[in-house]
Amino acid sequence: MANSSVLESDVDAPGTVSGEPDAVGLYLGEIGQYPLLDRDGEIFAWQHDPEAIGGGEYTFFDDELSAALLDYSRAVTVRLDLRTHAATLIRSDNQPEGLIAAVMGNAQTTRNGDLFVGWGSLPYISEFSPSGKLLFNAELPVGISTYRAYRLPWTPGV
Repeated sequence: MANSSVLESDVDAPGTVSGEPDAVGLYLGEIGQYPLLDRDGEIFAWQHDPEAIGGGEYTFFDDELSAALLDYSRAVTVRLDLRTHAATLIRSDNQPEGLIAAVMGNAQTTRNGDLFVGWGSLPYISEFSPSGKLLFNAELPVGISTYRAYRLPWTPGV
């Protein structure tokens, strides 16, 4: 069985289904220090929904509530170096209103390289360009939240 990333609701790092750790579990779940810092000193904690995007890079949703290390939630892209056991922050797209999601959330890399983010318990969805420019930001009706939000092709009437 191939390794699959798993995230339990009360932990701050992904693990694996099989007995051997995958790259995400090995580098983000077993470092043993908290908070995690990348080589540039950026804080990285309380990640959710790891998504492999290729080339050793992964996206994560960083809700920041439990850690209270930053004043906002964000979606991050990290590169994992299997040789040096380092996680390097490649990109950080912050919640546009500067809010913190209490729970949940995800980040989806689209075919054109944009990043579509569901802000979990916050009633927002956003899309960022590869350069980090905010392309789209919508506030959902009161009482609506997203566990996971995805941007998919839609053909009306089909």
